[in-house]
Amino acid sequence: MRYFVSEEEIKELEWLEKNSIFNKEKWKFELKKDATEEEKKIFEEYMRKREERIKSDEQDFI
Repeated sequence: MRYFVSEEEIKELEWLEKNSIFNKEKWKFELKKDATEEEKKIFEEYMRKREERIKSDEQDFI
């Protein structure tokens, strides 16, 4: 299990904080409705990377 956050993850979280909304009920980030196509691509890439890291962390935990 990791106990650190990479510079890349910090940049992703900063971007997500500015360009998305965290849905507390669903416990996930959601892109703002007025997002551009470029923002949608960035968001999808960040979410894909986050899912991969979560799965990797879960495997490390098992």
